[in-house]
Amino acid sequence: MNRYQLGTLGVLIALLIGACGGSSEETTASDTTSDTTTTSTTAATTTAPETILAITVPDVDWTTRTVDYREQVGELLLFDCPAEGSASSIWGIETYTDDSSVCTAAVHVGLLTFENGGEVIVEIAPGQDQYPAGTANDIESGSWPSWPGSFIFPDAPPGTGAFVITTTTTTAAPETTTTEPEDPSGWDVEVPAEAEVGSTIEVVCEANGDLGPVWGSDPYTADASICSAAVHAGIISVEEGGFVIAFVTEGEESYEGTISNGVTSFAWPAFTKSFTFS
Repeated sequence: MNRYQLGTLGVLIALLIGACGGSSEETTASDTTSDTTTTSTTAATTTAPETILAITVPDVDWTTRTVDYREQVGELLLFDCPAEGSASSIWGIETYTDDSSVCTAAVHVGLLTFENGGEVIVEIAPGQDQYPAGTANDIESGSWPSWPGSFIFPDAPPGTGAFVITTTTTTAAPETTTTEPEDPSGWDVEVPAEAEVGSTIEVVCEANGDLGPVWGSDPYTADASICSAAVHAGIISVEEGGFVIAFVTEGEESYEGTISNGVTSFAWPAFTKSFTFS
């Protein structure tokens, strides 16, 4: 074989090798394109989960209630209860009247402690026909008939806790009459002289009111300041005020004087009529 024939044979071998190499590169590129398309399709179907936010309630203390949010049924509220708290009045078991202390109710259902306080979420709920009473975590709630507004704890929903029932309740509200004071607002409102035992007194206590005199410790003498007695009982605070209902009861032979929630009540002997908040 001469040089010319050898050169021709070398060219043919080079062409064959090049053809085989091109075929391999094309296959690899095709595989890469397929992988990229699959990845892109998968990423496009991913969606972010919904986030439900609660409204933060400002200036929370252990007397804060949800009355102001009564019309916002279903709304979630975040309460940050301060540490070293003290018990205030609550009515109900797991579903509470909206004039109950939120922080105290949170202790009642086992979500918080007085010592540590902490954040808790409540949901505004419709009013109920009846609120039973029960004891749990060393807190006793009161019973109540029909009330127009409630709240619950989503983290401790009705029917999930264990309570000792402490009061037998009725299925309907007791028959009462409402006696209207001449001026139903103000921190000097007391039980009118004409109010009958068994009637109720409804009073609007404006925010930042002036404390009046108080005699007794639930029950209170009929001539005590209803708004000031409500602060003493832990139902409202001077800073926020609020709406309270006093129940006129029989007079007592004596009334105990105590200091509670920054209010000093005085002792008194017998008085003709009394009022209470429970």
